[in-house]
Amino acid sequence: MKKIIVLLITVIFITGCTKSDISSVTKSFSDDVNNSNSYELLANMKIYGDEEEYNYDLNVLYKKDKFYRVELSNLDNKHRQIILKNEDGVYV
Repeated sequence: MKKIIVLLITVIFITGCTKSDISSVTKSFSDDVNNSNSYELLANMKIYGDEEEYNYDLNVLYKKDKFYRVELSNLDNKHRQIILKNEDGVYV
């Protein structure tokens, strides 16, 4: 899950940074993410499956030492799911 989040953030930053080459931007961004204590990611996600399209709002909060909270909100039916990882384990 963390790799997917880092990949999404990397793609967003690479598309916004055109003055530097991709390898230097990727390395710099990876260093920043690995050295950060926490971050928040807000995104819209579309999932295509079974000839249907699902739209989600995505809110990810990460705190150092691998604690995180992922909230998925379906925009069509207002269904919401939260994935939480803390000291006690992972909860859905």
